[in-house]
Amino acid sequence: MKITGEGKKVIERLLSSGEHNCIKVSEQTSCCGTSLVFTLTKAEPDELVNVDGVPVLLEVETPNRMEFVTIDVSNGNLTLIDEQSGGCC
Repeated sequence: MKITGEGKKVIERLLSSGEHNCIKVSEQTSCCGTSLVFTLTKAEPDELVNVDGVPVLLEVETPNRMEFVTIDVSNGNLTLIDEQSGGCC
């Protein structure tokens, strides 16, 4: 997983309230395949990994998929670029 500089700024601003200390990445399965879900949460420091300076809690069954994911910003909003996302039914 990569987080661009602009993405990091937005995430840091979201985490600055102190209510959350990381991004949680999990998987959701539907008829369209598996999608990654990103939420803000609070976790113990020993559960976190550092991704481009951002604390991340990985709850994915296929962590190697994370190699193909980039968090960026488009029009002021966080954007997920998932090179392995599939189509839908």
